[in-house]
Amino acid sequence: MIKIYRFYHLLIYPFLFFYLKFRVLKKNKEHPTRFKEKLGKINLKKKENLIWFHVASLGEIKSIYEIVKYYQSFQNLNILITSVTTSSSQFFNDHLKSNNTIHQFAPLDSPIIIKKFLDHWKPKISIFIDSELWPNMIFQTSKSPLK
Repeated sequence: MIKIYRFYHLLIYPFLFFYLKFRVLKKNKEHPTRFKEKLGKINLKKKENLIWFHVASLGEIKSIYEIVKYYQSFQNLNILITSVTTSSSQFFNDHLKSNNTIHQFAPLDSPIIIKKFLDHWKPKISIFIDSELWPNMIFQTSKSPLK
């Protein structure tokens, strides 16, 4: 089943930019300048000693607020939070943004995009706080060797 899922994502990969652009222009459902992050375009500088928290939306990012605040006190540790929604990104900017904590929109669950994401960030540990299932993200993250 996973092979079919991956094959499907390889087929739709060339159209994902247009799909997200449509969501920006017609539906106002994506961030107008940051939607490319979901395609694996990363404009943020890579950080070492990275803990990656993946959340879906506002509820999940609020649920990790205290944990993130605790880890922000460690100067040698960096935190990446990925999320799907613009409201969770706004919450991050208002309450969690700091020198060692950054936000990026979560990569779409495509093997090509997930590989770009993991090759760039190389997280030490990945923690998923999400009620949705992202097979490619989970399988490729679990294959990623610890550095």
